Amino acid sequence: MEIEPGTYVAANSGYAVTHVIDKKKTGSEGLNFIILDGGMEINARPLLYGSRHPFYVIDKDGRLLSSEFTGINSPHHYEAVVVGKCCESGDSQCLDDNDVNIPRVMAEPEIGDIVVIGGVGAYCSSMAPINYNSHTQVPEILLTKDGKLKEIRRRQTLEQLTANEL
Repeated sequence: MEIEPGTYVAANSGYAVTHVIDKKKTGSEGLNFIILDGGMEINARPLLYGSRHPFYVIDKDGRLLSSEFTGINSPHHYEAVVVGKCCESGDSQCLDDNDVNIPRVMAEPEIGDIVVIGGVGAYCSSMAPINYNSHTQVPEILLTKDGKLKEIRRRQTLEQLTANEL
């Protein structure tokens, strides 16, 4: 018997912490978009096969405004599609397995607020299109048993990104 530990064991052990860098609306009949500083270049699973990840919206003061587990703790909520900064049709954290953007209900974040993407412990780092559009690789932090945070991979520098170019 073989056991493949990926999603079953490791998925819920990882979180991607991102910031809201912009918001857009595509007209009165269109969609609301929340643009994050991280998208498909840190989590390609929605693009590849429509995986659904929980979102946690945290304001600048550290208050949890919404999560799919606790509901919405804010009077300002709406349906939105969460996207990254790559300007690609696949750079969405809200794609279903038919590549359709499905808006999600959450608290309405402001620019600078935090959106945490849950369930990114399995494969997200290893499957990410690292350096796509010259985005540097993000750092990884481990929460240890004693509650301390330990950096286990540094943020990539621009010099590292361009080191192999001739």
